[in-house]
Amino acid sequence: MNIDEKPDVSNRQSTTNRLERELQQKQSVIAEQKKELEALSSHIQHLEEQIMSHKKSFWWQVTKPMRFLSDWIKKSVIVRVHSFLRFRSSPEEMTLTQKLNPYLDYSNYERATHVVEHKRKFTKAKSYKEGLSIIILNLNKPELIIPLIESLIKAKKKFKEINYDVEIIVGDTGSRNKEVLTAYKKMSSDIILRENMKYHFSSCNNTLFYEQAAYSKILFLNNDVIFGDAFESIKMMIENNEDESTGITGQYLFYPDGSVQHMGVDFFKTGEYTGFCYHPKHREHIDIPSAGYSSIVPSVTGACLMIKSSLFYDTDGFDEDYSEEVQDVALCLSLKRLGFNSSIVYTGNVIHLENATRPKGSENWKDRRRFLRKWKSFVEVL
Repeated sequence: MNIDEKPDVSNRQSTTNRLERELQQKQSVIAEQKKELEALSSHIQHLEEQIMSHKKSFWWQVTKPMRFLSDWIKKSVIVRVHSFLRFRSSPEEMTLTQKLNPYLDYSNYERATHVVEHKRKFTKAKSYKEGLSIIILNLNKPELIIPLIESLIKAKKKFKEINYDVEIIVGDTGSRNKEVLTAYKKMSSDIILRENMKYHFSSCNNTLFYEQAAYSKILFLNNDVIFGDAFESIKMMIENNEDESTGITGQYLFYPDGSVQHMGVDFFKTGEYTGFCYHPKHREHIDIPSAGYSSIVPSVTGACLMIKSSLFYDTDGFDEDYSEEVQDVALCLSLKRLGFNSSIVYTGNVIHLENATRPKGSENWKDRRRFLRKWKSFVEVL
């Protein structure tokens, strides 16, 4: 450009104005995009929160149970392997000490879990009228159950004469014998019948007590008990059980040959059986005491066991974790721990055929081990 020329000021001003307008437009566009970006960021954050919420929900609903199931499977496998190793010898090959090992069946984890998760069987308190509820479990066996119920019905009528109410509750666990079913119908006005129960000594008796029993005392009877005079025998049991310090009353029971089947249950204090229960004088012939004679014993058999309904409720009934054995002894010890004694009374020649409805010689070592785990230390100081 020639230095003598004058610069075109107007053109430069025009260019400057144009550039400023373009800058403003771009700044405006940038501001709009920034707003859109902020809105988009906010939306993305909201979506991320929803995704996390769904993830947590999924974890609680699916992942956690699956993880729990996985842990349970692992623990079960470990326990099964442990059990397999412990039982690599058959029960017949195990020593007595091994059979009565109180910690043979369960790991510490399983025992702790059972304690934490245990719930009461009886949850709703009941009021009981003065009287006696007799509870019997039965499966077929017409030669046992029919004579027993007939003798109890006669006793019930005699109790009515002295204004004492008695009810007879039969829990049938699947009888198909026509003679038994016919007898049930014939006796329907004198008994309360609960049919189609699945046999489990503790569970069935607990259910009948909780759902059917109406009176202040309960007499649990095996169907193979034979009374000489049911009215007199039961009356003496009731009188014995009236004592405030007595929680449970049992009977002297005999075999048909006159030898002792039961005169209380005691516990071994030494040797391999330490802490376990046994029947003193079993199969022995003893000097017969006078009628009404009673004595305090560590525990009694459930074949003929009377207990105050309130105490049976308070101790939650028979322990249903025992499959076949020692539920009765455990109940007596539960009451002893509360300060109530078990007593036996001689009421005449009351026969117990023993195991008439159970295979003779059958043994449940798992129940026995559980009993020792729970009660061995307690019985050592009795």
